[in-house]
Amino acid sequence: LIEACDRSKLEVAKNVFLGKGTFSPVFKVSRREEGGGRSRCMVLKIVLPGDGGAGALDLFREQESLKKAACVGCVAQVEELFDSGDSGAAMLLADVGSEVPKSAWRQLFVTLGTLHESNFVHGDPRSANAIFLQGKVRWIDFQRFVAADVVSIKDKKRDLDIVLVLLLRQQEERDAAAVREAVRQYDGTASSFDALNNR
Repeated sequence: LIEACDRSKLEVAKNVFLGKGTFSPVFKVSRREEGGGRSRCMVLKIVLPGDGGAGALDLFREQESLKKAACVGCVAQVEELFDSGDSGAAMLLADVGSEVPKSAWRQLFVTLGTLHESNFVHGDPRSANAIFLQGKVRWIDFQRFVAADVVSIKDKKRDLDIVLVLLLRQQEERDAAAVREAVRQYDGTASSFDALNNR
């Protein structure tokens, strides 16, 4: 953590540990804007050395996933990634979001549909793998990244099944019926969730 912060001119923020992440621990850090201005909170994911470099490779793959899906606009923004060789690797994400509120469950569906429409599959789209930033859901922690012509409706429905189980557990019966109907009509596109937005 210290080496990664020194390398990127970061400071450790209060309440530094954010969670274990998919491949690596996640920390809150800050970077002072040029000219000594305001500090900006950011997220730093660190992979320690060992396991034959597999952890660093996972982090690099996640960075590629986020960068490729950035054009869709519903993923976290990568600032930088660096490999420190024997010391491990780290990836800096642009912003710290908050937990996705239950009231934003429709956005989980719509943004997942947007990813699918652009032929991206998340792999583990639980709300724990999304952040809420400036009123919008942003996906993080891609477990499995598939893009372009490889994505099948089966891949997309596997993503949908994961988010569905979570949402049905936490929604009122009225909303659960809307969720079930939206899933029944799902065709792998964001527009198939338009009915949810109108409720």
